[in-house]
Amino acid sequence: MNSDLSSVNPPEKKQLLKDMVEDGHSTPESLIDFAQNIVPHVQRALTVESYSQTVMTYLADCALDSEERSIPETVRATCYMNAFKIFKQYPEKFKNSFESLKSNLPTSVKELASDFVSED
Repeated sequence: MNSDLSSVNPPEKKQLLKDMVEDGHSTPESLIDFAQNIVPHVQRALTVESYSQTVMTYLADCALDSEERSIPETVRATCYMNAFKIFKQYPEKFKNSFESLKSNLPTSVKELASDFVSED
């Protein structure tokens, strides 16, 4: 696995729509690619605490769409859910940053993740 997250790009709305037009009956290819690329980083962050900050920062940026890349809400919710996994693994380390993420996230994104991100 390449430990450089700069090569992992969440799909933008435009790309997802293009994928859906090409094959409306399957999961968009760009979404599959993103998931396949981000999962190894999340898994490593769950076992290597020194790597967790890098991944948490990436996931927070994705969830908040802080670079205004038109990331679809479903992708943003996926990033939020993965950030939650890392927070649960290292609650003391990420308590403040996860609370900040949660408070700055649009309600619509939080609602998409609500079955996976508990409020307690």
